Amino acid sequence: MNNLVRYWNQNRRKIITIIAVIVFLIIIIQVLNQMAIAQRESENANRDTNTYDENLPTQSIVGGDTVSEEQTKSNVEVIEEFIAYCNAGNIASAYGMLTEECKETLFPTQEDFQNGYYNTIFTSERIADIENFLSEEKQYTYRVTLYHNMLATGRTEEDYYQDYITVDQSSENGKLNINSFIKKNEVNKEAESNDIKITVVTQEIYKDYEIYEIKVENNRDTPILIDTRKSSKSIYAVGDNNVSYNSFIHEIASNLYEIPAHFSRIYRIKFNKIYSVDIKTRGIVFSDIVPDSETYNNNPEEMQTRYRISVNI
Repeated sequence: MNNLVRYWNQNRRKIITIIAVIVFLIIIIQVLNQMAIAQRESENANRDTNTYDENLPTQSIVGGDTVSEEQTKSNVEVIEEFIAYCNAGNIASAYGMLTEECKETLFPTQEDFQNGYYNTIFTSERIADIENFLSEEKQYTYRVTLYHNMLATGRTEEDYYQDYITVDQSSENGKLNINSFIKKNEVNKEAESNDIKITVVTQEIYKDYEIYEIKVENNRDTPILIDTRKSSKSIYAVGDNNVSYNSFIHEIASNLYEIPAHFSRIYRIKFNKIYSVDIKTRGIVFSDIVPDSETYNNNPEEMQTRYRISVNI
């Protein structure tokens, strides 16, 4: 004890200085932390969807087209209502705001919506930035960035989820397509050659790709292959600009490429075409159809014949 007192008396000024510096640094760190939290809270407050009454997203990000303030206000209110239902945990009401085609395509049941969308995104209360992305006829697509509401949750990390939500004003009171799903079109266009008929049944348009339901009927006496898998460009879509869009045909199991004689298969094939109002898909092409898969499998060199079938849509 005497040693401690002696050490204190000999080094009092140095010890007090060190303690003062440590306390000062702790205070500085706390002040900086509080400033950072306040800045984040301020940024989130600015993201509050109520500000759209003064700053409506009327101009689109792509192309710069403008939607009227009245229409934009209506669209934003529908999206805000959907987010409010999700924040409140009112899953039934949120699900009820989806279009029938969105339900049919992505979330056939309310449980599918809850597990596939709600539980992934709304782990806490969210607030949104809503930006006009593209519009076509009575469908208005918005880029919606969902942030954690720091004021409500106390969470300070910058965790966000970005979705593309389309307001379909052709539906009563406006319905929503979510999860980057834009719309679905009935096509039902076909082409036939050499006893092989290809029918493009439906088209699903997403923000980053398109999916087609395609029926291939083999009316021949021999089994066929729809593709040899030698190239990723043999099944493709063609746009207004004559640009080809490759398919993700490799996502289909290889044993389904063969169609027995007098048999048909239905495929869901994805194409890497980004959503555009100006450039639409005008055709689907199968350019590597093998007319006799048995001969091809036994001796590929003997079966060199390939059929090409193009369906105009």
